[in-house]
Amino acid sequence: MLLFLDFDGVTHVDGALDVDHFKCNSFIEGVLRLHPKVDVVFSTTWRDDHTLDELRSFFSEDLRARFIGVTPSLFKGPAKRDREPKFEREWEILSWVKTNRPLASFLAIDDRPKWFSPDCPWLMQTNPRLGFTCGDAQELDRRLKAMAS
Repeated sequence: MLLFLDFDGVTHVDGALDVDHFKCNSFIEGVLRLHPKVDVVFSTTWRDDHTLDELRSFFSEDLRARFIGVTPSLFKGPAKRDREPKFEREWEILSWVKTNRPLASFLAIDDRPKWFSPDCPWLMQTNPRLGFTCGDAQELDRRLKAMAS
């Protein structure tokens, strides 16, 4: 199973100061420890400014090996306007899955539903003003259990 993880609005509140980045990681990490067969792919714009190892470093050392990649930036650059689909993040995730694990079941955590098609069944939305909460951790655990059965 795969989990696609956004940062802003998920691992911390959207617009957080540097000192407040990754304040929500303990909830995410707690669920990942309950589900050792779930690998994580970063689906955040932070991938454009940080290496995979730098992105991993924001998480606890015991989990870092499970952060296996980043989604492609398919619609970056000067021609972006001409190529950008309506649901950019969804396209990037589906591209990664098709290329790397076409048979995998997956879930995405993001705070921006406009980057996904309406009623996307594999999107778990967070509140950008709260980030990933204890309630979100319970929902993620429930959804991962359902996917595993």
